[in-house]
Amino acid sequence: MERYTALGVLLFALVAIALSILFAPAPEEVPPEYLPWNVQPTADGSLRLFGITLGETTLQQAVERFEEDVEISQFVSADEQTLAVEAYFDSVHLGGLRAKVVVTLDLPDAVLRGIYQRGARIATMGSGTRKVTLSSADLKLARATPIASLTYLPRARLEAPLLEKHFGQPSERVVDGDSTHWLYPGKGIDIITNEKNKVVFQYLRPRDFPAMRARLGQKPGV
Repeated sequence: MERYTALGVLLFALVAIALSILFAPAPEEVPPEYLPWNVQPTADGSLRLFGITLGETTLQQAVERFEEDVEISQFVSADEQTLAVEAYFDSVHLGGLRAKVVVTLDLPDAVLRGIYQRGARIATMGSGTRKVTLSSADLKLARATPIASLTYLPRARLEAPLLEKHFGQPSERVVDGDSTHWLYPGKGIDIITNEKNKVVFQYLRPRDFPAMRARLGQKPGV
């Protein structure tokens, strides 16, 4: 009797597993707006991606969009010629895809230098770059400021054929150490790849592209 009971339990379990597989919901497709290659130009020459419009969407609106809080810091080059306020999202979930996101805020140089002078704390990094902790008033200002550029670092590994399929051939490839920049100046996109198929997507307004390209210098293409 115990043998038949055990067989009955096993049969019931197998039937339950089969039914759960048969009637399991199909995997949800990632909405197109969450894909890194779905970038829409705007009428005023900007870009819209991930529900964010560069030069228009504020940092606080991005926080609400991503449903994640941020770490906000200012970075100042060793010679104090380059200043930027950045906001770092450690883990953003977009349509089932997980990534890190870094945004640079659209602030004029005079305001950036004022933020530097008012910094609550300044730490010098190994490269000589200074990391500035913003004052409470400047943190509030940062959250109300539009986003100038966005960097998207997906956890998934993406190979070159997939990138070429969705973005096409870049206008230029620039080698920078172990990485290669795929440049799309008309689209405002810089894709950074390496031999391990780790990819970083940088999005900026096309009018800001020449300054970014100048920072890369005259490095050899491939």
